[in-house]
Amino acid sequence: MAASEAGEDTAAWAEKLCEYLTQYERVRILVDVESASDPPTEPTVGEEHYEEPACCLIVVAALNQLGIVHVRRGDSAKALEYLKKAESIYAKINSSTDRSAKIADFKDHFLPGDAAKQVKVNRDGSSKSQNFELAHTHTLYYLAQVYESLGENSKAAMYCHSTLKKELALEEFDSVDWAINAATLSQFFIARGDFNAGRHLLACSRHVLDRYAKKLDGETLTPEEKESKEETLKRRSADIARCWAKYGLFLLVASRERATDPTADAARELNDAKQFYTLKDHATDHVEIVQEMSKLYRELAHFEPAPDRKCKMHKRRIDMLEDVLKEVMFRAGRIYSEMMSLKLAALPPAVKPQSPAVKKVNSIIDKAIRHYRSFLETVKGSDGEYPEQLPEDLARPVLVAHFYIGRLYSNIVAQEPREQFANFEKTKEHYEFVQNYCEKAPSTLR
Repeated sequence: MAASEAGEDTAAWAEKLCEYLTQYERVRILVDVESASDPPTEPTVGEEHYEEPACCLIVVAALNQLGIVHVRRGDSAKALEYLKKAESIYAKINSSTDRSAKIADFKDHFLPGDAAKQVKVNRDGSSKSQNFELAHTHTLYYLAQVYESLGENSKAAMYCHSTLKKELALEEFDSVDWAINAATLSQFFIARGDFNAGRHLLACSRHVLDRYAKKLDGETLTPEEKESKEETLKRRSADIARCWAKYGLFLLVASRERATDPTADAARELNDAKQFYTLKDHATDHVEIVQEMSKLYRELAHFEPAPDRKCKMHKRRIDMLEDVLKEVMFRAGRIYSEMMSLKLAALPPAVKPQSPAVKKVNSIIDKAIRHYRSFLETVKGSDGEYPEQLPEDLARPVLVAHFYIGRLYSNIVAQEPREQFANFEKTKEHYEFVQNYCEKAPSTLR
């Protein structure tokens, strides 16, 4: 029994030793190690094996990592050297025939024998080829970053484009990120006047995002996940719409002959973007979009020979900006009104009208009234009067502005009774305006 067990142990150790020897030979392919029987040679890292299918994937991945290391050290030139070598190896392997079934993966080199055999059963040449293509995609991406750090923006853009193209071919990408990256890259080509390339990238970004939207509809998600993904989709769709608008703006400036069509397209895209970037929820982005629309019509006006059409375009610009001004003026008046309430509450009971605190309160009230009046002036017609029927979206803000102006006049701390009486008269005047209009148009109260 003991002899039998000893024999089994010896056989197990012999099998294990064979596995180790096999692994040693695999590693020896990559690193040329001298032996006592070999003639003395210059030590190498096995560069003569770099382009062999058994080594190319692991070598390209290692060169990519070396590139990253040197980028982090601030040595972009050295990083470029490693990454260009990785690119060269891929090009040579890719030009050879019948390579897919021979390319070895990491697991083929470093897993123990039985595990490696199991991996080989579960893996085929196409998957190994896929991993090699993914490694090359990383090379392209890192090259883009390195060239950008070296200030070679044209080469950086070229490698960004190659990265996007590779990701699309391999179907290894996040749809939203890919679409935004493509739209962002389009701006580089558009700024250089390469409108065909810019438009192509924008069309690709829109297509990928639309495809993602359809896929999202069919996914089973929790309400929170669905809301989050839909919000991201809306935001990125609006961002791409803005890139389309900038494309139209650049094209408009560069080409007088084709001015009308891109202007209409750009205006439509900006209007689409405004649906998400509202003044209420995204004030900064909304104002920027309105400014871009104003610039759009300003540039178009240069191409119009007829003075009356020029005036119409400038009037359209004014209308856009005044819509923003109405909201801004109304909000500014509202903010000053809230400040007034806080300052009044902080005044001591027996404060003198001449005190600095009272003067500060009166100054805030004056600013609030001026902003509300500025808002109301944008609603009046050229004759200085309100329309007979206020627009539905402005009726309530106009009435609120009059109500607040009346309230503000009643809170002015006057130094003389006569002045206080005049303020009360103005309060009454504004309150009566609200009352009369509500009686004339009771639907406003709904």
